Amino acid sequence: MTDEQKDTQGYGAFLKANEGRSLSKFEYLYMVMRTNAISNDFYLFFSKLFHPTIFVKDGSYFIEENFDSDRYQECVAQGQISSEIASWLNLVEITALFEDMSYEEAGALSNVISDCWNATLAREFPESGFISKVLFEEELGEVYVTLCKA
Repeated sequence: MTDEQKDTQGYGAFLKANEGRSLSKFEYLYMVMRTNAISNDFYLFFSKLFHPTIFVKDGSYFIEENFDSDRYQECVAQGQISSEIASWLNLVEITALFEDMSYEEAGALSNVISDCWNATLAREFPESGFISKVLFEEELGEVYVTLCKA
């Protein structure tokens, strides 16, 4: 998407088209949801980015929505320990999910996601010894969130 396309579809364009009215960011969200063909599955899966299902396998904690059983078994067969495997299998690249987002915006969103994952860990698995971290790869312009051993 070009910058020109973003300008005609974003929040700023929404405010401009409705000038003179006081509009909230949630009203913008409602408008996007009403005017785009987005499936209910998408909304449910998107919410899992902020509140994933966390489960325990071999003493480590994994994000169910991102878990790959075959890849886990490959890592075990290579002699990796479960806690090392967890940090890689739980890795979500935010910049790949939101390609039009700036590096700084991706970092801010990643911090929110990480806070949510940490809140879920604290509530559901307070003695886990796992935390969520944001990883910045500045040279590559990539931002990741993962769940790993503290």
